[in-house]
Amino acid sequence: MSIPCRNPLGVAFAAALAFSTGAALAGDITLFQHRDFSGTGVTVHHEAQDLSATAFNDTATSMVIREGVWQACTEPNFQGQCVQLQPGAYRNLNASLNHSVASVREIATSTAAAPQTIIIATAQPRLVLFENRNFGGSALEINSSSPALDRFSNYDNAAAAIVYQGTWRLCSEENSRGDCSDFAPGRYENLGPLNGRVRSAELVMAGTPVATNPIPADSEPVTAYDGASFSNQPAAIDHVSPRGYTFTQ
Repeated sequence: MSIPCRNPLGVAFAAALAFSTGAALAGDITLFQHRDFSGTGVTVHHEAQDLSATAFNDTATSMVIREGVWQACTEPNFQGQCVQLQPGAYRNLNASLNHSVASVREIATSTAAAPQTIIIATAQPRLVLFENRNFGGSALEINSSSPALDRFSNYDNAAAAIVYQGTWRLCSEENSRGDCSDFAPGRYENLGPLNGRVRSAELVMAGTPVATNPIPADSEPVTAYDGASFSNQPAAIDHVSPRGYTFTQ
């Protein structure tokens, strides 16, 4: 049964997405107000350039990504500090985005049902950059911040990466300047807007910032909650229409 949305959060969020140029990708990300997936929550299925019209501006502290590789940024229009995250459950965004998520978008697809390559966490920070997408071409492994990657004789450029340990900030200019994005442990078949533009790599957090748990392909999507610790009736955001969101029970 579908009923018109009377939830102020849903109305505000629909208004925010009205100005979005949603990409033709099919992933979803659920943002939660507090750590451990508690407090108000809302699921995004499309690019959201500005979350300031919702309760989530500068308050998202945990999230669940069921499908897709998502970029989350501290400022509207994907500016400020950005992090790219793989599917998983992120209980506490305690690195660069704590209480600061202002815009989100899916930048690559991921297949939840595909075999998952296990990333073995290492004792020391470790990042491997690949010349081409899908981990092709030459590879460069680094274990500490590198303000100028061009100093490595075997480095040409990067279009894919595997982060084994640590959170790494990749930037389009030397000394962590220009366009930057943070990468938590995981496999990144492409680097989105940074493809072919990586000139520096900074280790911003030595440990693993969050524990990520794979989301089963056949699980029900977590959508919207209004209340701490999932205490209130959940509602699934169905779609955006001229009347705003409809909630399906």
